[in-house]
Amino acid sequence: MNVQRKIEVRPIRSTDPLWWALAALLGLVSLWLPQWLQIGADPTTRLLVVESALFFSGGLVGGLRPDRVWRWGAACLVAFVVKDLAQFANSAQLANGVKVGILPFLSANASVYALHTIPVLAGAYLGAYMNRGGQK
Repeated sequence: MNVQRKIEVRPIRSTDPLWWALAALLGLVSLWLPQWLQIGADPTTRLLVVESALFFSGGLVGGLRPDRVWRWGAACLVAFVVKDLAQFANSAQLANGVKVGILPFLSANASVYALHTIPVLAGAYLGAYMNRGGQK
């Protein structure tokens, strides 16, 4: 009675790319939120709105996907760099033929990337902690 069974192996569908895209999209929406809300020119208010929105977006994604929460800060970091690269590619300096290096442009904004990534990471870790109920 040796009956051979067919074993079907299906690849596991990963939804991680969707979550990476959601985290990046929420990060970009957070950056554009002061413009959409028409907040005045006060830089402190604009910074508080952006950082608060980044914190809450990180908390949302971290609470919904609590495993490896560092990914959501990395997704936002990549989105910030891509946004700035697109902004650099469309800049008037390139259109006028002025040669400007991309590395000085990115290195000048590296501190801004770090400043924007910290609240996302803090929110993501807090959201994951709250999802687990304080349990490891």
